[in-house]
Amino acid sequence: MSLKPKQRTRKRSRKVHSLDKNRLIMDAIYCSNSAEVQEFYRQVLKEENMALKEQISRGETWNVDAYLDRVHMRMGARFIHLLSPVMRQRFRAEYPLAFIGANPVAMSTAV
Repeated sequence: MSLKPKQRTRKRSRKVHSLDKNRLIMDAIYCSNSAEVQEFYRQVLKEENMALKEQISRGETWNVDAYLDRVHMRMGARFIHLLSPVMRQRFRAEYPLAFIGANPVAMSTAV
């Protein structure tokens, strides 16, 4: 009979890269396997691309940052419940307009 030495269990702490400190990270939404999330993402991109084409056809300039902000705002507002509490706070701080005109019931469940 051999005795096995005790294995130490180490709690792995996730090291945060210095560039990621205090950043909004929406991986919980964008990496979700949920069919609802994926379908909504495709729909948002389709709508934003159509709006972008119209803007370009009118000869207006467009800004990729504004495009991405609209996508993030729509995805975050719809699926904020998938984010961690810290990321929810950061989302609300970064996109305060995301919930303007939102359904009050959706707002109460988005906390």
